[in-house]
Amino acid sequence: ADLAGVEKLPNMPQWIKNLIEKGDDKKALKFIDYLNNESSSPWKDKISMANSSSDKGKISQKSFVNLIKKHFLVQHNAVLFKNYDDKKLQDIFLNYWKALVNIIKPEDNTSVLFKYNGVCLFCMFGVHFMNKLSINSDYTVETMQKLLEKIFDNAQNDAAAARISDFWKKGGRAGGLNASALSKISSDLVSALH
Repeated sequence: ADLAGVEKLPNMPQWIKNLIEKGDDKKALKFIDYLNNESSSPWKDKISMANSSSDKGKISQKSFVNLIKKHFLVQHNAVLFKNYDDKKLQDIFLNYWKALVNIIKPEDNTSVLFKYNGVCLFCMFGVHFMNKLSINSDYTVETMQKLLEKIFDNAQNDAAAARISDFWKKGGRAGGLNASALSKISSDLVSALH
């Protein structure tokens, strides 16, 4: 096809892209390090860190970093990031996971909640959830848990089932979901949020 007369769109230089990605990597790595090491964290020792020996059955640091960057450390969370420093953001994210675990009550470390699909779903949904909480700037575990319970009560299908530990059992429903199904559940949770 003849592209004469079509104005060239400016490309972002690769070195600027790399700087942006490294900044996001660094922020995401701090989140994960905090979650994996904080004594009260439901993620304590459940993330396979890059420098550790093979930790089969754990979500890898790289996967978690990519999911946080793709779904949580995004422009849609600008209100949250504008108002709080990294430490406060890490505490908010930790409280979110504490509230989820309090509701879902995963039976053990093999729960898919602590694997790729659990992280993917709740990072996707987390942006919308945090935006709702930003109205009152209340990010306590108690407030999050109450709102999450209302959301699960109003949700349907797999979104409603996501509150039950059996849904997250190894070999159960959550483990067999693909990205499209996780996106649908997230959308259903967002609908229940509003």
